[in-house]
Amino acid sequence: MSAQGLRFGVQLSLKPPSEQFDLVRRIEALGFDSVWTGDHVSFHNPMYESLTLLASYVPITSRVRLGTAVYLLALRPPAIAAKITSTLDALSGGRLIFGVGVGGENPKEFEVCGVPHGERGARVCEAIEAVRTLWRDTPATFKGRFTQFSGVSLDPKPVQKPGPPIWIGGRSDAALARAGRQGDGWGAISRILPPRTSRSSPWAATTSRPRPCGPRRSRSGTRRTSSPSRGNTGSSAPPSSVRRRSSASAPPAATTSS
Repeated sequence: MSAQGLRFGVQLSLKPPSEQFDLVRRIEALGFDSVWTGDHVSFHNPMYESLTLLASYVPITSRVRLGTAVYLLALRPPAIAAKITSTLDALSGGRLIFGVGVGGENPKEFEVCGVPHGERGARVCEAIEAVRTLWRDTPATFKGRFTQFSGVSLDPKPVQKPGPPIWIGGRSDAALARAGRQGDGWGAISRILPPRTSRSSPWAATTSRPRPCGPRRSRSGTRRTSSPSRGNTGSSAPPSSVRRRSSASAPPAATTSS
């Protein structure tokens, strides 16, 4: 389902399992391009664990892309996130879009995971690069502030090379900068006002600015918009995004909710 380069996805609210699976089958049959889920360990409303939920869609779909919007990467060790996402991409035939974000609206879920709330941004920046290293390299070596490893390999690797596209979610200045420097796409929040995005856009970053984390990514891309959605995430799904043109990146996709 597309219109002039736009592709459309759906984010589902929490349903009983049989209803959830029926909806996903229907989404694919109707021609939507992607199905999305959000992520929290603990939140004000119930939700399934995001990557487990997407894995349950693999045997009942064949075409639709599977995306997280967004996965709270700071709450998990990067090696575990890399292993699960690599497996999910392999089992789905290369259909994963790995949307990640910082979160933080519920400090208690950081407490229960043993992660300092104030370190979440730095941890996400570092973890993105650690995950990419583990997806790509055999053996892999990485030395960071929170994660270090040497001469290890996580196999099998993802089907998508060098790994699934990573979309960075968020509306803060730090999130926009992170998307510009490290992301294959931006999972935006429609409540961002145009003047703010023009001032803080990741595309406005220049090489003269300090890099708080990670290498700079390509700055070419396309923009898409759609209506806000709230679903199984407890957070808003990315109703709009900016995507880099990359062989590993998924097509632009607008997101609706159900």
